[in-house]
Amino acid sequence: MVDGYPREVWCDADGRVVIEYYIIGDMGHGTPISADGDKGLGQEGKYMLEVGISSTRLIADFWGLTQSA
Repeated sequence: MVDGYPREVWCDADGRVVIEYYIIGDMGHGTPISADGDKGLGQEGKYMLEVGISSTRLIADFWGLTQSA
């Protein structure tokens, strides 16, 4: 679970996560964001949907582009 949402991962032969999948039920078509709180990023708008989890931040973390990775 990440930010209240289920997360599934697939690993390579060395055990390193190579694919991750988040299940966000009841969300419309758009980019999930979390604009509130200390880790808030962006603001809700057309196709930028406030659901409490930020796909942009999670993608940046996964690719090692942030210090929180």
